[in-house]
Amino acid sequence: MAAYSYTAFDNNGLKKKGYISANSEREARKLIKDLNLTPLKVSHSNAKINNKIKVKNKDIVIMTRQLSTLLDASTSIDDSLKITADQVNDKNLSNILYNIREDIIQGKRLGNSMKSYPSIFNKTYTSLVTAGDSSGNLDTIFDNLADYLEQSEEIKQKVFSALTKFKSIFIFKLSLSGIILGDILIKFTPILEIFISISFINFLNFLGS
Repeated sequence: MAAYSYTAFDNNGLKKKGYISANSEREARKLIKDLNLTPLKVSHSNAKINNKIKVKNKDIVIMTRQLSTLLDASTSIDDSLKITADQVNDKNLSNILYNIREDIIQGKRLGNSMKSYPSIFNKTYTSLVTAGDSSGNLDTIFDNLADYLEQSEEIKQKVFSALTKFKSIFIFKLSLSGIILGDILIKFTPILEIFISISFINFLNFLGS
């Protein structure tokens, strides 16, 4: 499949840009319409789609959790991918899931198909999926992956919050130090002026002696 870049309008008239995998421009336009978008411009891209797309961790967590729930309910993997693709908010992620589903239907293993999108599914993710696929425990694997991603995001948020708090405290203390220093200078300025005046007078007397 080739990668196509596109510009399209959604149902609210908002302009959307993205990348999509297709065998032809005609198929690309059809896939874009399947995403409830009206294609405005579709052009072939020489870059690989898997290196272009970025998806929020939150959307990956939701997708992973939903796949776990569907598989636990004995839904087939291809149906689980289709249902999830229909419901995820990120259109690029939705298209990737459709592509993966097509790979599965054609006989490709799930983990191997996900490896085609390293910017979405890292090595840990694809390795665990491959192991779960081989052992028949994909539902458990996806559930554990969702837990892991949620915990990672929570830790990331806590670290970010701590750094933001530290930065705020540092700026506050720096500002406070500046205010105190300024206040000290204001209070001691008259004294310094007197000292300088006396020193200057003594210097003049020394010269006149």
